[in-house]
Amino acid sequence: MKKYFYFMTEGDQWFDVAKKLYDEKIAEPVLWLGDDCHYKKAKTIFGDNVVFMNTFVNRPYEINEIKYEGENHDFYFSKNYLRAKDRCLKMMDRLDLYGFFGRIDREVYFNKITAWTLKKVQNSKPDFLLAAEAPHDHAKYIIYEICKFLEIPIYKFNTWNLSPLIYLQNMINGEKIKKTISLKSSFDKKVKKDVDDYVNSVARKGQKFEFSYMKNQKLKSRWYYKLYNFFVKGNSIRGHGGIRDQYLDIRHNIGMILRRKYNPINPYRAGYLLRLMFKEHRKLNLRRQINKFQDDYSFDEKYVYFPLHFEPERTTNPDGGFFHDQLVALIMLRQLVPKNIFIYIKEHPSQKLVGAKGSRGRSPLFYNMVKNISNVKIVDLNEDSYKLLNKSLFTATISGSIAFESALLGKKSIVFGTTWYDGCPNIFNWNKNLTYNEIISSKIHNVDSINEFLYHEIDNYTVLGFQNGSKLRRFNEFDTSSFRKIQLKGIFHLINNLIKTI
Repeated sequence: MKKYFYFMTEGDQWFDVAKKLYDEKIAEPVLWLGDDCHYKKAKTIFGDNVVFMNTFVNRPYEINEIKYEGENHDFYFSKNYLRAKDRCLKMMDRLDLYGFFGRIDREVYFNKITAWTLKKVQNSKPDFLLAAEAPHDHAKYIIYEICKFLEIPIYKFNTWNLSPLIYLQNMINGEKIKKTISLKSSFDKKVKKDVDDYVNSVARKGQKFEFSYMKNQKLKSRWYYKLYNFFVKGNSIRGHGGIRDQYLDIRHNIGMILRRKYNPINPYRAGYLLRLMFKEHRKLNLRRQINKFQDDYSFDEKYVYFPLHFEPERTTNPDGGFFHDQLVALIMLRQLVPKNIFIYIKEHPSQKLVGAKGSRGRSPLFYNMVKNISNVKIVDLNEDSYKLLNKSLFTATISGSIAFESALLGKKSIVFGTTWYDGCPNIFNWNKNLTYNEIISSKIHNVDSINEFLYHEIDNYTVLGFQNGSKLRRFNEFDTSSFRKIQLKGIFHLINNLIKTI
């Protein structure tokens, strides 16, 4: 039986497939790290291999008795260690609720999880790491980099944006795990209809298409929704109301004081009103800078369009690879594009709409830095993205949907990271040898070529499945007992195919 490290989300399918692999003596998780909704039932089966996520990620200072003796210590001298440390300290922005979580405390979080993992790998000797989604918190990312350094195979599931489809991919070389059996179901027509509807709305009808999550964020910015959100719904996946969320926040902070525990998230023991004031000031500072550094621009100019990603989402997503930092991608784009051609950048709408998270992830000084890169212009946040796309020479992104939309509209694009639509016609993956002339002189493929690419991917690599709760909420009409059965069958098939090759 193979041994593996396992990262999973809240979906029941990820528990069910692990249990099925174990019951059939195919594979056993020797580290289970994921949503704590599975914790109790996983603990009864896999024992001490199951880690309590809330402690491991949010409060690693409560982990005791590691007894680290220098196992796998060569990791500390590797590029993986330096890369992991840089990225993980940024990933902890998600925990920085009030703006008080400092570098010296973050480093202790990082070093404690690192020591724990190095010893765990030595003792458990996993054959591979399997992730239901890309490792996008600091704890999982540390484990990912350690496995990468120790040459332990790493695989993750990716999701499509157009329909509830997932596929399994090698995180090191990008190779996709191919299906070897037919998995036809009554949902296939609906899936292809979702794909066709999207393609038709963008390419054939020329209509602006907006994903549901963006519509929801715009809704959440309205005053009446904020009022409803605070008193009734709340932001939590578990459905707690806003008042309850605030109550839990206050209770936790008071509890830390009463127990005389050091709280790195709130080390100065700021009260509720003071914490609220700091958060509001951070949001206000960011929004002022967005407006201050906006440029004059014209659609008559020659330019490349580079819409920004939301932070801290971008710095928690390893799909960007080397381009974890958006400024690095922007600088490489500037190096690629002739100096007399402008680069237009536009702030991500979520940066303003969901200001609480945005203020943690983007420095107000970011825009000043951008203005110091030659011939880069910051356009109006409210400017129409489709007009910017259509008037551009081509578009660029780390892993956003803009490249796929560009391809459908007959525009070329550069992608710096990895995406679900990798290999799509009209899209270039950045590499050191790519040239501006190569992009400009290349053939533009029609929509039929893109449809052919999409159907090929569906038929050969994807299975029906939800990666996490957000996808389930977007495609809730698929959430039926028959869907759950075919979902489990498909996920199990891909993992079993993978294990046969390890």
